[in-house]
Amino acid sequence: MNEKNFKNINFYQMVNFFRDMSKRSGKMKYISNLAELDRELVYVDSQFKISDDCGRVALSNFCYRINVDSVPEDPFSQDYYDFQMKLYSILSGRSAYDITNEESVFNQEEIQNCPFPYYTGSASTVGDQLLAIGYIIKKTNISANSTVIEFGPGWGNLTLALALMGHKVTCVEVEKRFIDLIKYRSRDVKNPVEFFHQDMLNFSEFPDKKYDAVYFYESFHHCRDPLNLIKNLSRIITDDGIICFASEPFVQGPSEIIPYPWGVRLDGMSVWSMRRFGWMELGFEINFFMKMLSGCGFISERISSDVSPLTSLIIARKI
Repeated sequence: MNEKNFKNINFYQMVNFFRDMSKRSGKMKYISNLAELDRELVYVDSQFKISDDCGRVALSNFCYRINVDSVPEDPFSQDYYDFQMKLYSILSGRSAYDITNEESVFNQEEIQNCPFPYYTGSASTVGDQLLAIGYIIKKTNISANSTVIEFGPGWGNLTLALALMGHKVTCVEVEKRFIDLIKYRSRDVKNPVEFFHQDMLNFSEFPDKKYDAVYFYESFHHCRDPLNLIKNLSRIITDDGIICFASEPFVQGPSEIIPYPWGVRLDGMSVWSMRRFGWMELGFEINFFMKMLSGCGFISERISSDVSPLTSLIIARKI
């Protein structure tokens, strides 16, 4: 696997900007213009040429800063949404968001028998991912032989675990490479996995059946219109079904990374991701997110554990 692809697929699985903000090395640098940002990203790229770990350290040392006085007050308004999409365009250098940007380039033959997280060889990375998947399955506690759907399954680790348990699993994934990989990995599973090569927002607008459980694992923050997606989800789950938002970038309150109720994340890793690849990188203040769920007819609870930074869930049910 070449270096560029290694960075790409590694970052795709990252969650919650940084594992522990207090462990950043060096003094935090605040950047407020694109010229300075591009100079910083050239340095970041040089560090990735040394190693993936060096690149991540470089990304953790800076944050983009905007004038928060210019942010519209109502986070549910069209003006607010337009502001966030404009901010994405500025940081990404693209005229508008396009779901075709959500790609992860890798060689399937090289990766199919040793996908993420295993190819990293990192006990921490592999352990966190296994702990997270186990935590999701245990805490959602869905009945045997349930009909479930996962949006943005990526490498398919959660999908594969649910399918092996006997659940009837549907995957909605915008990246064709990931679909091909999951098909390969699930080829011997008794219950065939159903696949849709489609954007999660578009798929949710026209469901043809209902599901007992909906899963987002490190994926919801890539949706370009989170409020509309949540509204659509109420139509595709059963009356006693659940929605699980797992390992998403939630914060306790406005911060330097998410200085508003929801919107584009401003940490180095997210800004780099948008500018280099065009991925959508949103984050959410927890209380706002749960208020958004309530406004769409859901009651929600937050569940977390300190065994891993990835064991953080919000589980929603219809009111």
